[in-house]
Amino acid sequence: MRHHHRHHVHHSRRLVERWLLDPGWPLREVGAFAHHLLSAVEGIVPLLAGVALTAAAALALTRAIQSRRLPHEAQPVRIGVPPE
Repeated sequence: MRHHHRHHVHHSRRLVERWLLDPGWPLREVGAFAHHLLSAVEGIVPLLAGVALTAAAALALTRAIQSRRLPHEAQPVRIGVPPE
């Protein structure tokens, strides 16, 4: 357990030293990080897009059906106004 803690401290020190010596390195690494992230999720993105598209279509269809049904089932309301 102590060995793991020492490794973490050593790794943290290396990151701090690297940042102090070259403060701009995280910004230069953003492109590589984005590339790795996109390559990791490229198999999931089409599935998520399909689910989102299906949910949007279902929501649009539900709203369209409700908007057509509401005027036919609506009951007119008469408000009585006493004569003056």
